Amino acid sequence: MSPTAKVTYISLSADDPALDAAFEAAIADVRAALGRDYPLHVAGETRAGATPIESRSPTDARLVVGRVATATTTDVNDAVAAAHAAFPRWSAVPWQERAAILDRAADIVRERRLELATWLIFEMGKNRVEALGEIEETADLYAYYAAEMRDNRGYVREMGRLVPTDTNTSVLRPYGVWAVIAPWNFPYALLGAPAAAAMVTGNTVIMKPSSETPLSGVKLVGAIAAEPARSAGNDNRVVHSANIGARMKNFTLPRIFPADADRKNIGTSKAPRWIRRCRRAVPERR
Repeated sequence: MSPTAKVTYISLSADDPALDAAFEAAIADVRAALGRDYPLHVAGETRAGATPIESRSPTDARLVVGRVATATTTDVNDAVAAAHAAFPRWSAVPWQERAAILDRAADIVRERRLELATWLIFEMGKNRVEALGEIEETADLYAYYAAEMRDNRGYVREMGRLVPTDTNTSVLRPYGVWAVIAPWNFPYALLGAPAAAAMVTGNTVIMKPSSETPLSGVKLVGAIAAEPARSAGNDNRVVHSANIGARMKNFTLPRIFPADADRKNIGTSKAPRWIRRCRRAVPERR
């Protein structure tokens, strides 16, 4: 196994001297960056936010991995408004270009897999094999959704005709702004994958990482936003808050759709109540 060899959930080990050396270098780099403060990034602005979440390592509670700002009601509303404003431009990007951007995002995640896996180890407590497996899975899901768009030709399909003069076409059309709520146990794969699926189909996204692993959103979006997402006008709108459900319940925009990655893992948080409120607020599509 080389440092570029792929580690997945079926890998029995990642016991290779070259990979171990590369991992040790990544651990040293991340260890030097522990304990930093991370502000909000909303609508192209850096904001201090409210009282930060202090993310501590589950393997050593004395170790502060980072302090991540939480969002105020104004921050949340501004992020949603910005995503809503970006929707017309992003949804107008040809699906082929959106798929290419997602492919590049997958490449970036793979290029930075050791760095991202190390942050995952420190913040969530996974071992090396599981952490690498999750980061690789995140990239694979990006590539999968891009491939699905290509294999299905953007989901634009000619349908049957009753008479020769009929022209009937089925078109997958973007809806608007989606909210992705991720659980703590797969904080990269189950944050990145639903967001990627929404974006490649022309939607814009608000990403809410778990308050147990808030740095996952910072690091994942930060890794890819500088090139593919921001260049597309769908720049990072990451909101970190343990009480985001309560703060998002009063959305008044016409189309805000919940896309919780794994409802079974959301537990007793306020997210399920917020999801129900969103559903009631969204009019039935005819």
